[in-house]
Amino acid sequence: MRGRPRSRHNVVRPIEKINRDSVAQQVFSDLMSRILAGEFEPGVRLPAEHALSESYGVSRASVRAALQKLATLGLVESRVGEGTFVRDSSLESLSREVSPLVARDSMTPHVTEFRELIERASTSLAVERASDAELDRFVELADSLLARAGEHDLGTYLDDDYEFHLALCKLSHNPLYEWMYGSIRDLFKLRIRSNLDKTAEAYPDALKASAQTHQLFAQALRRRDEAGALALIHSIVNLPPSLVEPGADR
Repeated sequence: MRGRPRSRHNVVRPIEKINRDSVAQQVFSDLMSRILAGEFEPGVRLPAEHALSESYGVSRASVRAALQKLATLGLVESRVGEGTFVRDSSLESLSREVSPLVARDSMTPHVTEFRELIERASTSLAVERASDAELDRFVELADSLLARAGEHDLGTYLDDDYEFHLALCKLSHNPLYEWMYGSIRDLFKLRIRSNLDKTAEAYPDALKASAQTHQLFAQALRRRDEAGALALIHSIVNLPPSLVEPGADR
């Protein structure tokens, strides 16, 4: 008796050999998801390579490759003679790992466009979502920035200036905005420092002018004056502070 003829559409796919790299990738993906989910908390030592090898049913070489990939992302760190430990995997921590990679001269022309999008969106969301107490603290940050400007220490001013804008992103209550802004920490400072270096001699009060405008912005946000705050943040992002004299509207 002849069997039923096979349909020409019922094509059997060829069986392919399992790539060793894909095994390491599966181990990496599983460990990463467990770390990010909090199953392995920061500071905890991961099981030894041989234990992970037995648990996953893979070679120690595959486990080692997965751990190296996790270390590259800053999720774990290896300590000689102690083992592999989980690092802080918060969004802020991960963005700090990315920031130095982004801080290249070729990226500086794109900073203004990026900041315009993120900071305007954060401003609108902050008007809607931030509490009065959060906005009060934001005004205090602006006051502190003005005090810092009076010290004429460019390095510490840049640190505080960046933290001010990162705080704005946090007011949006959108963690992705905070993470994205965290990734340009070093690039932000590189760009602003460059602007100030070019014009500091002609405008000795550049830091004060910048800080005063930040203060006006924080006050507008505290009043939940969205239109006024958006106009000010546009001005802050698009004009180097060193191009505006003290007391001028930036």
